[in-house]
Amino acid sequence: QGVKRESIVGVMMKRSIEMVIGILGVLKAGGAYLPIDTDLPKQRVEYMLIDSRCSHILVHQNSIIKEIEFQGNVIDLMDMSFEDGQGEDMQMMIEPHNLAYVIYTSGSTGKPKGVMIEHRSLTNFVCAMYEDFSQDIGISDNVLFSSSISFDVTIFEIFVPLVYGARMTIY
Repeated sequence: QGVKRESIVGVMMKRSIEMVIGILGVLKAGGAYLPIDTDLPKQRVEYMLIDSRCSHILVHQNSIIKEIEFQGNVIDLMDMSFEDGQGEDMQMMIEPHNLAYVIYTSGSTGKPKGVMIEHRSLTNFVCAMYEDFSQDIGISDNVLFSSSISFDVTIFEIFVPLVYGARMTIY
């Protein structure tokens, strides 16, 4: 769909397996994801899309995005068949300094600010969380994914179980 290295791709959908697949797909394609909570006000979403220079947005049921002014490519995961993929591994070489995601602050100073997180920071965070708090997490464990995608604790809730073999329970 035209996602290139460090392309910003919005992910605007409810917590679901499709959301996780979408995030992983963006990262695999070399893009950086922009987490957008579906409950955010329209003006804030539009500001984030423009400010981040978002080129694509992933949705799960196109109706969510209909009220938003967005000039980029809208990709509805409901319209895609994952079984129809070509089955080949994309040889995208991601460097540690490449952008992984952009998350916006709460906007306590008046306007939310986009914080750009590189792959090395994402990797360091997941490793640190495991070493400091989660060394016992493994294949027999469940990690609850219940936070808003716009809240950075989702990095723990999504990536720690995926990296260390635990189950993710989506609530």
